[in-house]
Amino acid sequence: KKEKVTRVGELHVGDAISFRRKLGLFKYKHHGIVEKMIPGTTRLRIIHVTGASRDVVASISSNVNTGICSEVIDFKNETDIFKYTFPHMRRDLHNPARIANIFLEYGLPKELGFHLLHFNCESFSRYCATGIVYSKQTGHYNKDAQIKLDAIVRENVRNYI
Repeated sequence: KKEKVTRVGELHVGDAISFRRKLGLFKYKHHGIVEKMIPGTTRLRIIHVTGASRDVVASISSNVNTGICSEVIDFKNETDIFKYTFPHMRRDLHNPARIANIFLEYGLPKELGFHLLHFNCESFSRYCATGIVYSKQTGHYNKDAQIKLDAIVRENVRNYI
């Protein structure tokens, strides 16, 4: 389920969100996990995955270096922010922000590059929230990526509090 967010107070650590980004003339929906609300402001820090220094269109046909980023965004400067809730949660019941932080700290598998169709910002965000690597935008489920990400979580979750 997706709900439009009208106030920054509706967001919480661990929420899966999307907002509009612009790349040249193109506008697209970008996904991330809320890592931190910055008290007394309308700013929040998100963790998201992005193709590093490559055009999003180019990533349709080739893998690019995947970057896990932590970025501060200002709610009042963003348009069309949506919060996602899913019919099922992670089986391990870890907060999505904790999972996203594991990848921020330890990285993604080298062979798992950003790919618009197979592993994109929505796939990563949904994995952190549900444990499933799936993009509704592309209709693609990536079992191989899920196995690799699960292994990193199992190996590092106790180290990351």
